[in-house]
Amino acid sequence: MLTKSTFQDGMNKLLIFYPHWNINLEESEIAIAWYQKFLRFDDSSFQTMVDKYIESETYVPTVAGLNKYKPNPRFEKNASYLDKVVEMRGF
Repeated sequence: MLTKSTFQDGMNKLLIFYPHWNINLEESEIAIAWYQKFLRFDDSSFQTMVDKYIESETYVPTVAGLNKYKPNPRFEKNASYLDKVVEMRGF
C-alpha cells in the first residue's frame, strides 16, 4: 500500500517538473481523491511510475497519464531474472 509520505513526495516532484500544473494539493478533497487512485501501488512502484512519467511526458499529469507508466510486475520479474543470468554469464 502506498504510504502518504511517498505519495506526497511523488506529487511534489511532479509539481516541480510541471510548474504550470494547476492543482491545489493543499485542498484535502483534491489530495484524497488523487491518493485514492494510487492506493493500490506500493511505494517503489509509485516512485517508478512518477519518474518514468517525468522522463517521457511534456504535458501536466493526469491519473490516466500516470497509469500508462505503472510498472508491470511480470516484466519486472523477468527483467530481474535476465539481469541475474547476464551477471552469472559474465556479460
